Amino acid sequence: MSDHWRYLKVLDDDVSQLSRFIQPAEGNLNTYSLELARLLMIATQECDVLLKGICKGFGDDSVRNEHGYRKVIRQKSPLISGVSVRVDPFDLTFRPFESWSNDETPDWWTANNKVKHQRTEHFEMANLRNVLSAISGVLIANLYFQRDTSNRVEVPLLLEHFRPILQRVGARTVNEFSYIVPRW
Repeated sequence: MSDHWRYLKVLDDDVSQLSRFIQPAEGNLNTYSLELARLLMIATQECDVLLKGICKGFGDDSVRNEHGYRKVIRQKSPLISGVSVRVDPFDLTFRPFESWSNDETPDWWTANNKVKHQRTEHFEMANLRNVLSAISGVLIANLYFQRDTSNRVEVPLLLEHFRPILQRVGARTVNEFSYIVPRW
Protein backbone atom coordinates (compact mmCIF):
# COMPACT_ATOMS: atom_id res chain seq x y z
CA MET A 1 0.00 0.00 0.00
CA SER A 2 1.41 3.39 -0.98
CA ASP A 3 2.01 6.25 1.41
CA HIS A 4 -0.71 8.19 -0.42
CA TRP A 5 -3.35 5.57 0.42
CA ARG A 6 -2.16 5.43 4.04
CA TYR A 7 -2.41 9.20 4.22
CA LEU A 8 -5.99 9.04 2.96
CA LYS A 9 -6.78 6.38 5.57
CA VAL A 10 -5.48 8.73 8.29
CA LEU A 11 -7.76 11.50 6.98
CA ASP A 12 -10.71 9.08 6.95
CA ASP A 13 -9.90 8.16 10.57
CA ASP A 14 -9.76 11.87 11.44
CA VAL A 15 -13.31 12.26 10.09
CA SER A 16 -14.39 9.42 12.39
CA GLN A 17 -12.96 11.28 15.37
CA LEU A 18 -14.39 14.58 14.19
CA SER A 19 -17.86 13.07 13.86
CA ARG A 20 -17.91 12.59 17.64
CA PHE A 21 -18.11 16.40 17.95
CA ILE A 22 -19.58 17.62 14.66
CA GLN A 23 -22.19 15.51 12.93
CA PRO A 24 -21.37 15.51 9.19
CA ALA A 25 -24.80 16.64 8.04
CA GLU A 26 -26.12 19.22 5.61
CA GLY A 27 -27.01 21.59 8.46
CA ASN A 28 -23.46 21.54 9.83
CA LEU A 29 -21.48 22.01 6.62
CA ASN A 30 -20.71 25.66 7.44
CA THR A 31 -19.34 24.81 10.91
CA TYR A 32 -15.73 25.92 11.21
CA SER A 33 -12.97 25.37 13.76
CA LEU A 34 -9.23 25.11 14.31
CA GLU A 35 -9.39 21.35 13.81
CA LEU A 36 -11.21 21.80 10.52
CA ALA A 37 -8.56 24.34 9.44
CA ARG A 38 -5.86 21.77 10.19
CA LEU A 39 -7.66 19.03 8.25
CA LEU A 40 -8.33 21.36 5.31
CA MET A 41 -4.66 22.27 5.02
CA ILE A 42 -3.47 18.67 5.37
CA ALA A 43 -5.95 17.32 2.81
CA THR A 44 -5.27 20.08 0.29
CA GLN A 45 -1.51 19.63 0.61
CA GLU A 46 -1.84 15.88 -0.03
CA CYS A 47 -4.05 16.58 -3.04
CA ASP A 48 -1.43 19.04 -4.30
CA VAL A 49 1.25 16.33 -4.08
CA LEU A 50 -0.92 13.82 -5.94
CA LEU A 51 -1.98 16.24 -8.69
CA LYS A 52 1.66 17.24 -9.22
CA GLY A 53 2.50 13.52 -9.51
CA ILE A 54 -0.27 12.99 -12.05
CA CYS A 55 1.07 15.86 -14.17
CA LYS A 56 4.59 14.46 -13.91
CA GLY A 57 3.22 11.10 -15.09
CA PHE A 58 1.78 12.91 -18.10
CA GLY A 59 5.28 14.20 -18.83
CA ASP A 60 4.87 17.73 -17.46
CA ASP A 61 7.34 18.43 -14.63
CA SER A 62 6.89 22.20 -14.86
CA VAL A 63 3.41 22.46 -13.33
CA ARG A 64 3.51 24.02 -9.85
CA ASN A 65 -0.03 25.17 -8.95
CA GLU A 66 -3.71 24.29 -9.15
CA HIS A 67 -4.25 26.24 -12.37
CA GLY A 68 -1.48 24.26 -14.05
CA TYR A 69 -2.74 20.94 -12.67
CA ARG A 70 -6.23 21.75 -13.92
CA LYS A 71 -4.99 22.56 -17.41
CA VAL A 72 -2.87 19.42 -17.80
CA ILE A 73 -5.22 16.94 -16.11
CA ARG A 74 -8.40 18.17 -17.81
CA GLN A 75 -6.72 17.72 -21.17
CA LYS A 76 -5.75 14.10 -20.45
CA SER A 77 -8.63 13.10 -18.14
CA PRO A 78 -11.64 15.28 -18.92
CA LEU A 79 -14.09 13.17 -16.90
CA ILE A 80 -12.40 14.00 -13.58
CA SER A 81 -14.77 16.94 -13.04
CA GLY A 82 -17.75 14.56 -12.98
CA VAL A 83 -16.44 12.06 -10.43
CA SER A 84 -18.44 12.11 -7.18
CA VAL A 85 -17.59 10.84 -3.72
CA ARG A 86 -20.18 9.68 -1.22
CA VAL A 87 -19.47 10.24 2.47
CA ASP A 88 -21.09 7.47 4.49
CA PRO A 89 -23.09 7.00 6.60
CA PHE A 90 -23.90 10.70 6.44
CA ASP A 91 -25.61 10.69 3.02
CA LEU A 92 -23.42 13.50 1.69
CA THR A 93 -22.00 13.64 -1.84
CA PHE A 94 -19.20 15.83 -3.18
CA ARG A 95 -17.72 16.51 -6.62
CA PRO A 96 -14.44 18.10 -5.61
CA PHE A 97 -13.26 18.85 -9.16
CA GLU A 98 -16.63 19.85 -10.61
CA SER A 99 -15.51 23.48 -11.02
CA TRP A 100 -12.76 22.29 -13.39
CA SER A 101 -15.47 21.81 -16.03
CA ASN A 102 -15.81 25.63 -16.00
CA ASP A 103 -12.02 26.10 -15.80
CA GLU A 104 -12.33 27.37 -12.21
CA THR A 105 -10.47 26.61 -8.98
CA PRO A 106 -12.43 24.42 -6.54
CA ASP A 107 -13.92 26.33 -3.60
CA TRP A 108 -12.13 24.08 -1.10
CA TRP A 109 -8.76 24.85 -2.74
CA THR A 110 -9.44 28.59 -2.55
CA ALA A 111 -10.58 28.19 1.05
CA ASN A 112 -7.33 26.46 1.92
CA ASN A 113 -5.28 29.32 0.48
CA LYS A 114 -7.40 31.94 2.23
CA VAL A 115 -7.18 30.14 5.58
CA LYS A 116 -3.45 29.55 5.14
CA HIS A 117 -2.56 33.13 4.19
CA GLN A 118 -5.38 35.27 5.63
CA ARG A 119 -6.81 33.23 8.49
CA THR A 120 -8.08 36.22 10.47
CA GLU A 121 -10.25 37.45 7.61
CA HIS A 122 -11.32 34.04 6.23
CA PHE A 123 -11.38 31.62 9.16
CA GLU A 124 -15.02 30.68 8.43
CA MET A 125 -13.79 29.04 5.21
CA ALA A 126 -12.20 26.33 7.37
CA ASN A 127 -15.58 24.64 7.41
CA LEU A 128 -16.83 21.07 7.26
CA ARG A 129 -17.98 21.38 3.63
CA ASN A 130 -14.51 22.38 2.45
CA VAL A 131 -12.81 19.69 4.54
CA LEU A 132 -15.03 16.87 3.24
CA SER A 133 -14.65 18.19 -0.31
CA ALA A 134 -10.85 18.32 0.04
CA ILE A 135 -10.67 14.79 1.41
CA SER A 136 -12.94 13.65 -1.44
CA GLY A 137 -10.43 15.31 -3.76
CA VAL A 138 -7.64 13.28 -2.18
CA LEU A 139 -9.56 10.07 -2.88
CA ILE A 140 -10.12 10.99 -6.53
CA ALA A 141 -6.53 12.17 -6.97
CA ASN A 142 -5.33 8.86 -5.48
CA LEU A 143 -7.39 6.91 -8.01
CA TYR A 144 -6.06 8.94 -10.95
CA PHE A 145 -2.48 8.91 -9.62
CA GLN A 146 -2.51 5.14 -9.26
CA ARG A 147 -4.07 4.64 -12.67
CA ASP A 148 -1.55 6.92 -14.33
CA THR A 149 1.52 5.56 -12.53
CA SER A 150 0.72 1.83 -12.56
CA ASN A 151 -1.89 1.47 -15.35
CA ARG A 152 -4.33 -0.14 -12.92
CA VAL A 153 -6.41 0.88 -9.97
CA GLU A 154 -6.76 -1.07 -6.78
CA VAL A 155 -8.22 0.46 -3.66
CA PRO A 156 -5.99 -1.27 -1.12
CA LEU A 157 -7.73 -0.29 2.07
CA LEU A 158 -11.14 -0.05 3.52
CA LEU A 159 -12.17 3.54 4.13
CA GLU A 160 -14.88 4.03 6.70
CA HIS A 161 -16.48 7.11 5.17
CA PHE A 162 -15.34 7.97 1.63
CA ARG A 163 -16.57 6.02 -1.41
CA PRO A 164 -16.14 6.90 -5.08
CA ILE A 165 -19.41 6.90 -6.98
CA LEU A 166 -18.53 5.05 -10.13
CA GLN A 167 -20.71 5.23 -13.19
CA ARG A 168 -20.48 2.96 -16.21
CA VAL A 169 -19.29 4.78 -19.28
CA GLY A 170 -18.58 1.75 -21.47
CA ALA A 171 -18.66 -2.00 -21.22
CA ARG A 172 -15.58 -2.25 -18.99
CA THR A 173 -14.73 1.37 -18.26
CA VAL A 174 -15.90 3.19 -15.17
CA ASN A 175 -15.12 6.92 -14.97
CA GLU A 176 -11.99 6.45 -17.07
CA PHE A 177 -10.89 3.45 -14.97
CA SER A 178 -10.84 -0.19 -16.00
CA TYR A 179 -11.02 -2.18 -12.80
CA ILE A 180 -13.23 -4.12 -10.49
CA VAL A 181 -14.68 -2.05 -7.69
CA PRO A 182 -14.07 -3.67 -4.30
CA ARG A 183 -17.13 -4.36 -2.18
CA TRP A 184 -17.52 -1.86 0.63
